[in-house]
Amino acid sequence: MTSAGVGAAVSLEGLIDDYPADLPVLVVDDEVDVRSVISRCLRRLNLKVVESETLGHARDRFDSGENFSMVFLDRCLPDGDGVTFSTEILRQRPALPVIIVTGQGN
Repeated sequence: MTSAGVGAAVSLEGLIDDYPADLPVLVVDDEVDVRSVISRCLRRLNLKVVESETLGHARDRFDSGENFSMVFLDRCLPDGDGVTFSTEILRQRPALPVIIVTGQGN
């Protein structure tokens, strides 16, 4: 790695220290095992996590005014497309990080 690359590297600990601890991460996935794994990993980093198993439930959370630090969003849910919902989220909250996850191979 070049010296420029070393200077640009950020430690995970530094990112966690600066993370907004008061805002939970929203994990949206219809598969309980997937939600559980993602949530467990985030909680190990001492992050608050809330879960939704449907787009409808996640949408209700946003509509009620809940705030999140980040969203993990399944692409394929029984009640809609996560990519389409991500565009809705980003229209309302353009700075909110949204991570699309999928078990689909395509």
